[in-house]
Amino acid sequence: MDQEHFTISSQPCRLNPDGIRECLILLTGEVDLAARDELRDTLLAVIDRERPDQLVVDLAEVTFLDSEAIGALLDGYLATLITRTVFQLTNANTMIRRVLQILDLQELLCPGS
Repeated sequence: MDQEHFTISSQPCRLNPDGIRECLILLTGEVDLAARDELRDTLLAVIDRERPDQLVVDLAEVTFLDSEAIGALLDGYLATLITRTVFQLTNANTMIRRVLQILDLQELLCPGS
């Protein structure tokens, strides 16, 4: 599959200033059907391998997010329920926040927004 329009990268887990073991996944570009499987696999692998206290998905560089990508994010969220990991999306732009709000997912995936 052509992956030139998106990137998915996981950063090494670290202890944040509050002493919480946090893993960060960075997404960029158009995260859509072509990204779905890689996104889901990355989320599940980090959750399974690292067992972080918190999993943060940074959307600062995402220009488009479709329903397939949202489904992959939800798969990751559901996996964190089993491990009791806090799942958080950060830096979502106005369009992505609006989509999450319409789907009634903003509070679930963006705590405090």
